[in-house]
Amino acid sequence: SLPIFFYPLSAATPGVYTITNGLYGYTGGEDTYVWSQAGAVGSNFSSTATIISDKNATDERWGFTKYGDLDTLFADNSTVTVTDASFTFYVDTEGEGIAFHEALSAVDGTMSDDLAWDANAMATDPMANNFIGAITVNFPVSTVQNWIRTPEQNFGFWHIATHPSNGQQLGSFEAVTFSHRPVLNFTIA
Repeated sequence: SLPIFFYPLSAATPGVYTITNGLYGYTGGEDTYVWSQAGAVGSNFSSTATIISDKNATDERWGFTKYGDLDTLFADNSTVTVTDASFTFYVDTEGEGIAFHEALSAVDGTMSDDLAWDANAMATDPMANNFIGAITVNFPVSTVQNWIRTPEQNFGFWHIATHPSNGQQLGSFEAVTFSHRPVLNFTIA
């Protein structure tokens, strides 16, 4: 008789994952904002310490965040099963009214304001005006799992101001204070 050998797939390690630039060597995060103000269209604000989402009578700013290369965190990203997902961000400058929408296309280097996002928000900021500090909102488990399993469909997400004349400034991946940087949290079963 011949021996039979069983080789299990290399599964993802169960547990809670906390992802931000500079933590445990992760450098795949990208963020910026796009500004519709004359003279700012096409500018790239990816090196600023804040991500701005704001709306007023003369112009608008749209924030953007992407956690890229999530698939590379796992030996076999096809086995990843996400059971819980959230996003923690730090409000640096008070304001009100933002929602997070999954991006439907890649952000190009020209930073034009021809933006595409899912009309249904993944999450909204629940805090009132004048709040400064950390906030955690739940993200759809299926979206984060898809970013890991199908990286070519991970275009990041937009921060869209929902208040007609206000917005917020959130800490970016470049925030000097490490605890102000945005964090993607997810649990693997």
